[in-house]
Amino acid sequence: MAKATEEAKKVLLPENLLGSILDAAPVGVVVIDQEGTIVRFNGEAERLFGYTSDEILGERIETLVPKHIREKHPSLRRGYFANPEVRFMGIGLDLSGRRKDGSEFPLEISLNAVTSGKQTYGIAAISDITSRIKERDKEQAKLEKIQQLELAKVSTPLLDVWDDVIVLPLVGVVDSFRAQQAMEKSLTAMGEKRASILIIDITGVLVMDTMVADTLLQMSAAIRLMGGEAIITGISPQMAHTIIRLGVDISGLHSRSTLAQGLVLAIELAKEGGRR
Repeated sequence: MAKATEEAKKVLLPENLLGSILDAAPVGVVVIDQEGTIVRFNGEAERLFGYTSDEILGERIETLVPKHIREKHPSLRRGYFANPEVRFMGIGLDLSGRRKDGSEFPLEISLNAVTSGKQTYGIAAISDITSRIKERDKEQAKLEKIQQLELAKVSTPLLDVWDDVIVLPLVGVVDSFRAQQAMEKSLTAMGEKRASILIIDITGVLVMDTMVADTLLQMSAAIRLMGGEAIITGISPQMAHTIIRLGVDISGLHSRSTLAQGLVLAIELAKEGGRR
């Protein structure tokens, strides 16, 4: 058995058979010498980069490298040949290849080296990971959406403080997404709990823009259509100045400077509603 193994090691594949094996590989295979000259370029590499073997053989490997890294690549190549070893460079390293038409695509590379006589050759197995990155980005976007929804639940609590009164405390930066979530959650809660008054406390809001202010006005209008009232509390002097500067009309809103004052007004309105 040992003798048969030694004999097998001495068998050299015919050149045309070796080429056929490389062309059958499901990944792009590019072989270069120590000077960076491309000496092998299989069928999948042709598909990935848009060059035929006749066009690319004899060219430097830097032809396939994006322009922003092209000047540095020769030193990276020399460093590899100084210490040739198996290396896998995959997703997360922001690697890309440059096609014949100048476009670029994300890739992962597995590097290896073989020696024949006095010459060492570098072998790169290359895969296009565009679809993998798109799938990763889609999953990331999905995860971020879930996180946003969960954050909205936590950052938009609704407090039952009276039979007919609900308080919506807003804290931090309120963007358009969070404002919309707050409106939907508040209107749903008022319908389910048959509450007639919503206090929107913005004491802890750091920034308010026109879109957020408009959402609050829409919320107030929707509550009136439902037969209820909205009270906004916690408007600081700086916030009042911002609202005026933005030209937002909040004259239709009940407003009080503190939450405590808003609660007093809510109880009065609730009693009036009960008498009616």
